[in-house]
Amino acid sequence: MFIGTNLSAWKPGINRNLLFAIQEAYKLGFDCFELLPSVQSFKYYNVLAIKLKKFKFRYAVHSVWIDQNLASINSFSRKAAVQQVKKEIVFAKLLSAEIIVAHPGKIFKNQKNLADKNLNQSIKEILPFAKKHKVFFTLENMLKEDHPFKTFEDVRQILEQNPALKMTFDFAHCAIAKQDINKFLSGFKDRIVHYHATGAYVSQKEDTHVLSLKTSKIPLNRYFKKIKNQKKMIIIEQNRIKQILESKQILNKILK
Repeated sequence: MFIGTNLSAWKPGINRNLLFAIQEAYKLGFDCFELLPSVQSFKYYNVLAIKLKKFKFRYAVHSVWIDQNLASINSFSRKAAVQQVKKEIVFAKLLSAEIIVAHPGKIFKNQKNLADKNLNQSIKEILPFAKKHKVFFTLENMLKEDHPFKTFEDVRQILEQNPALKMTFDFAHCAIAKQDINKFLSGFKDRIVHYHATGAYVSQKEDTHVLSLKTSKIPLNRYFKKIKNQKKMIIIEQNRIKQILESKQILNKILK
């Protein structure tokens, strides 16, 4: 496994100090990094990619989820979300990133069937573009009642309808959603190309990104053994450096 981190703990802001953040994170011994492009940085993508590529690190890109809804019943919002992801795919390609991960969006007022239909439409518009740019497009399994792509059956249906779609598996999301982690890992092992790891609260209302794997309220460490020999990225998503290092220590012990 390639153990990596996002850069939230270094608070790089809107491209401010992003290069510094990556250099500081690299000093801690990470194999890879997951970047969150700024919603205001499209015009800066080319310059940023050239600078980042010089480091020759392994990258993934996390699509900006702020106000983004690939499952929106508002066609204007849905199409805007698709265009945003396409711009981020171009950035990923410039960066030689292997993967771009997106959130599936939200279900409006229990209209799940319509949300699933619209999410499928968005996926079908994005996948050919991702293939052209040689980037894996993945969806991340979610955790709340108003999220599509949350339960095992949700994920199975979407993946079956979109054979080229890949998955980013978030251990904490799966646990908080009271889903069977083993079932996900075995059932979707050929579609999962990327992992997220944080500690987890039992409640959906708490921010999982503040808990390390050491302080997690839901035991997760036993599941990591199942992916030990895979050559994939696992990204620690924490908001503080202390928690990142705690999680990294545990993952190193299990996966290395």
